[in-house]
Amino acid sequence: MNFISFSNLYFLFEVLALLLCIVYAKRVKGSVIRFLPLYICAIVLFDLVAFYRRYSGLSNTWINDVVIPFEFCYLMLLFRCFLVKGNLRKIVIMFLGIYLIFFVADVVFYRETYSRLYLRSYLAGVLGLLVIIVMYCYELMNSDKLFRFYRQPEFWICAGVLLFYLGTLPFHLAWNIASVKFAKAYINTKGIFYSLICIMYLFFSISIVCLKPKTK
Repeated sequence: MNFISFSNLYFLFEVLALLLCIVYAKRVKGSVIRFLPLYICAIVLFDLVAFYRRYSGLSNTWINDVVIPFEFCYLMLLFRCFLVKGNLRKIVIMFLGIYLIFFVADVVFYRETYSRLYLRSYLAGVLGLLVIIVMYCYELMNSDKLFRFYRQPEFWICAGVLLFYLGTLPFHLAWNIASVKFAKAYINTKGIFYSLICIMYLFFSISIVCLKPKTK
């Protein structure tokens, strides 16, 4: 297996974030991002399985069935921990429920035969994350942390997720609509997708470094 390639570079950024979670474990534990290491660890394991299946000539369509819903559900619950107001935290559960309804509907009624991305639920998940991040920004703007936003680990996580999902949404839509007829263009846009993953996990790494040492 040759992992040293641009298409696999994002995996190194994921591993970097995971290693930082280990190095700064004492800071992460008990912090607002204490559940982030579980998410990163799961993604790394998913990618290892995907790499093995890819180089073994096996299909990886299961990623859209398992990894994508896992990402949306976990991130929504993670962002719920960032919110202070109880009514806003309830709205997160509402968006999580909406996403799950759309996902079940996609699986049952609109199961794509080519890329099987489940566009309706994917769009619902992205919009849900967007609204939740806006709610977090609203609380941030009305707090004493506003002028220290760059020191807030949750800010960097939200920024990374926002850039990735809004940045890749047009490409996901285009891939599913035109990937059969325009396979070459589909493959060429993968570079943008991988770059956005790198940026997201770089921001995750920054969020971990931003954690303050615990006072004794």
